[in-house]
Parts: sequence; C-alpha cells; structure tokens
Amino acid sequence: AELRWRGKAKVSRSSSISAESEGLLAPLLLTDAPALTSVEGAVEAVQSVVKSHPIVFFMKGTPSMPLCGFSARAVSQLKQVGAQYKAVNVLDVDGNPFVREAVKAYSQWPTIPQLFVNGSLLGGSDIIN
Repeated sequence: AELRWRGKAKVSRSSSISAESEGLLAPLLLTDAPALTSVEGAVEAVQSVVKSHPIVFFMKGTPSMPLCGFSARAVSQLKQVGAQYKAVNVLDVDGNPFVREAVKAYSQWPTIPQLFVNGSLLGGSDIIN
C-alpha cells in the first residue's frame, strides 16, 4: 500500500450522514401528475408544483448527488442560507418524464438549474450567487 493512504481515517457505515439530516430534501417526483405523457402535460405539472411550494429547484441530479457543477453550486448556496426547498431532478426520465423540456418551456429560460421562489423564476446558480 502506498504511504499516502495509510493516514486516512476509515468511515464506518454507521457514521455516515443521511441526506435528510443534512437538511437536504428527497427529490420531488412529478409522476403523480396524470398528464405526464407529453411536454404539454409536463408543463402543467411544473406549473402546479411551482405554485404549490414556496421554493422549488429544478436541477440535474439530486441535492445529495448533483450531476452538474451549476446544480452543485446552487445546492451549496441554498444549504448555506438554510432554505427549505423541493428539488426536482430533470434527468430522471422515469420519475419526471418530459420535465427537463417542460420547465424550460414554462419559464421561457433555456438552461438548468432553475430556482423558483413564490411562483416566480429567480434564476440559475449564477443569479442566486
């Protein structure tokens, strides 16, 4: 074994921290919406979610495992201010079919991530800096 690895402490499974204890929320699935069979139906589901939750974050990945740097930066910023939010993984085509394109159509903004506060698009990770 290389010397550089000998000083590393081992982390037991019992000492790992769950996403919920870190203040991160499980991703919201929009599959409960009956009309998620098209982009148009997904736009209605996006609108419903945005209007029914104070803070909604459409991101690539989940709060516990962001799949792009911009989403990771925004999750970090939301965590830093202690925001309680609902996250939607736009890359989950099984749980959120058509949502990646639907959120862009709904907001008329071309990029992900997108943060909505009180029903209005606030912006992406660059804006919430």
